[in-house]
Amino acid sequence: MQTGLRRLVPRVQDAIERLLSRDTLWAVVCVALLTPVVSLKDCRPAAPIYRVGEVATSTIKAPDDIELPDEPATRDLREAERELSPPVYDLVVDLYTDQRLRLGLLFERGRALTKERPRAGRPGNESIQALKRALPQGLPLPHDDAIAFLMEQGFSSALEEAVRRTHTQVMQGRIVRTRDGIPASGGLLLREVTRGAVSESILGTPAQIRDLAEARAAVVEQLSKEFPGRTPSQRQALALVLDPFVIPNLSYNASETETRRAARMAS
Repeated sequence: MQTGLRRLVPRVQDAIERLLSRDTLWAVVCVALLTPVVSLKDCRPAAPIYRVGEVATSTIKAPDDIELPDEPATRDLREAERELSPPVYDLVVDLYTDQRLRLGLLFERGRALTKERPRAGRPGNESIQALKRALPQGLPLPHDDAIAFLMEQGFSSALEEAVRRTHTQVMQGRIVRTRDGIPASGGLLLREVTRGAVSESILGTPAQIRDLAEARAAVVEQLSKEFPGRTPSQRQALALVLDPFVIPNLSYNASETETRRAARMAS
């Protein structure tokens, strides 16, 4: 009897060890232990159902954390970011070169057309209109008083050089048609466009920009330095010569401004 029991005990122990080593048993044990925990979570009392607008009679706790966006604060932050995005202005550098070439063409053609004409006396309207018709189509034409003065002077090369210097002095600056929209502080984003290439920089001092009226006043001031011996009426005639060749080279880019502001607000 004892001999048989001694033989049975090792067999039972071996069977138990094999059973305990199996993954299946451990899985069964884990499921058995976790099932009550999960059941407790799912067995919470159901929240009462209310109609829209009905006042709850007890405190209802959400089963999970819920994030609710603060719409007014978000809107304020976006608007603040929008205001931080500077307006975009395009500076077309090539306009200076183009206008300088046209100004030179006016003097070149003017000299060719008036070299046979006697310079005595002021040219009549018929002579002025004949000269205007002979100039290339599309060429910016000064006021008749300016053309008459140039004809009197024979479109001289010395006069042309002084006029060119004045034009360069003014047009190499930044000229905008009107200052409306230019921020008083905070600067603007300047895109310099040259033959299709674009480079960007921040212009922090809007005072460096002239509007068209200021640019024309600068022409008169510069002509006073170039022609101190001329009479005010003669300098005024020269200012009229330059008037159509001094144009805005800086313009507000509304589309680019709004695109950049929208992107900043969305971020």
